[in-house]
Order: sequence, then C-alpha cells, then structure tokens
Amino acid sequence: GGSQTGAVYAGVNEKDINLSVAKKVEAILLGQGYNVVMTRTADTTVGLYDRADIANAVEADVFVSIHSNAAENNADFQGIYTYYHPTSARGARLAQAIQTPLCRLTGGIDRGIESADFVVLRETDMCAVLVEMGFMTNSGELQRLITPSYQDKLAAGIAEGITAYLNGT
Repeated sequence: GGSQTGAVYAGVNEKDINLSVAKKVEAILLGQGYNVVMTRTADTTVGLYDRADIANAVEADVFVSIHSNAAENNADFQGIYTYYHPTSARGARLAQAIQTPLCRLTGGIDRGIESADFVVLRETDMCAVLVEMGFMTNSGELQRLITPSYQDKLAAGIAEGITAYLNGT
C-alpha cells in the first residue's frame, strides 16, 4: 500500500486488489467471532519486517499475506499459489487448507502450495502463508481479480481455509 503499489497492469494497482480482498476476509472472520488484526486497513505503506513485527506483537495464531501475482514474460499464465516457509510443517498445512477451498470456490487454476523464504514467512513467529490470488499479467484473470463478486469468492476461500486450519479440520 501507499508508495508500494505492487504490480501495475492496465491501470490497476495490486495494492488495491489485495486490500479489497483482505477487508472482505476480515469481515467474514469477524462475523464468525474471530479476532482479526490487519497490518493495514487503508492505502498506507507498511514494510515487510513491520508486517511481521505487528503479527508477532499481537501474538497472532496465523498470519496470512494476500497478494496478486505477475508473470511479465508470459501473459497466458494464470492460477493460484499459496506459499509457506520451508521449515514450517504447520505453514504447509495452513497453505493447503487455504489453497483447496480458494481454488474450489473461484474455479481458479490450482498451481499448488510451495515453500519460499519470503520475509513475512520467515520473520513471523506463528504459522504464516502468502497467498497469490491470480496473475494480473493475464488479462482474463486481471478482469476477474478486479470484480467484486470474484473478490467475494477469493475472500470466502481464504476465510474457509483459515477457519478449517484453526478448527483442526
């Protein structure tokens, strides 16, 4: 957010898609009685290490970082990934718990779960994942990503996965 726009395609900023979906996930989880702490709720810049610090300070049970992907050299590529830290078996379980309903509810291509050494996965003390909801570089997927009804499906899938993980199912 803020000065960090993320990917920008067809005049659409990644930060705007991500925040919109994150707020929808927040609303779903709050409605289910969960305590949700957002690292940002407006168009502000929050550094990667700061995001991890916020989650660690509140002793969160899980950390979910929401993103939109880009493949500059392949405009045809599309699909959903969820990443976890390579040393975290709990992260792998949370990643799969989110990936499965996210792909089912959206009809998005399931690119699977993968490990990565991203700052927000490495520096958080709790189980953490990073969700890539689709590729902005694919025009069809970008059109879906900016559609409120599709964002609702993305949020529902992420929230369903979080609650399944927290409930041990």
